[in-house]
Amino acid sequence: MSTVSPHYRQYVACLQNCVQDKVTFGWEYTATEPLVFPIPPHLAEGIKPIMVPQGWLSIMPPARGSTGEPWWLMVAEKYSTDGCTGAPDFFRGWSLSRVLYEIQHANTPEALAHAAPFVAHWGHDAVYQFARPLAQLWGWRINEVLTWGDHLFGWTMQDCGGLTPDRQIYYRGVRTFGRPFNFITRQFR
Repeated sequence: MSTVSPHYRQYVACLQNCVQDKVTFGWEYTATEPLVFPIPPHLAEGIKPIMVPQGWLSIMPPARGSTGEPWWLMVAEKYSTDGCTGAPDFFRGWSLSRVLYEIQHANTPEALAHAAPFVAHWGHDAVYQFARPLAQLWGWRINEVLTWGDHLFGWTMQDCGGLTPDRQIYYRGVRTFGRPFNFITRQFR
């Protein structure tokens, strides 16, 4: 990673504020604190602030009067996910503990690149789960919200410094399998 993202601290906090549980009800990871992610300006066009029912997902505009600040997506404390569905959660055999060790003890921010899909999956999963209320508020079709979530996933991996070939494989995976998977799971809710 040639330069460190200006959002590096938010991404590291994401890694520090989640726990890996024994798989219960299909969920493997749980946020121990709210997790906050930037939404880049090109993805903020046409969106509106929202807090979905039970507050699991919030999308917030920049503070009033601020210029150049991103919108923010927040996943609530105790939100749980299965990680990167059907794919390893970390690039090239790394693990949550190894990434945290490398960041904290070896002072290697490049380690965040190995965690890019794990960091990006939190917002992506929440957008997919709450696509219906987002679509209703924004006046979009559900597929447009899912595409937006896919683009946010790809951008977040890139912003984390995710390794290019691996990042492209993960992005193609969510673009190819995300919508059909979401459609099937919506049939059972």
